[in-house]
Amino acid sequence: MPNTDFIVSSPPRIEFVEIIGGLIGNGVSEIQNHLYRCLDEGRCYQIIDFNHVNQINGLGIVMLENFLSNGLQLRFINVKPEVRAIITMAKRESLFQRIYNERDRNRAAALFEKDLFEKSWHREMTS
Repeated sequence: MPNTDFIVSSPPRIEFVEIIGGLIGNGVSEIQNHLYRCLDEGRCYQIIDFNHVNQINGLGIVMLENFLSNGLQLRFINVKPEVRAIITMAKRESLFQRIYNERDRNRAAALFEKDLFEKSWHREMTS
């Protein structure tokens, strides 16, 4: 079940989604529906808080990867070791590049903004 908080910062607007329960079964569908609404509404910068997630399965991993490939900018915080182990077993280490070892939401948002700035700066320099 998603619980959404907003942090209004300088553009871009970064939102936090807290997942309650596992990212398996119906939990995947609920988060998927929420993230589709975000994409449809142009809210493309999401930090997903995994603090209350103890399980993830292949369907949850594939769903996150699909949103990443469709332009949604996702970052993850509070990812527990058992969830990291499943991601590793699924050989989806590329998701680890999106995990921040940061518990504070404001600091996580600042890291996200820095990542976005560096990417846009790199694109400008190479074009």
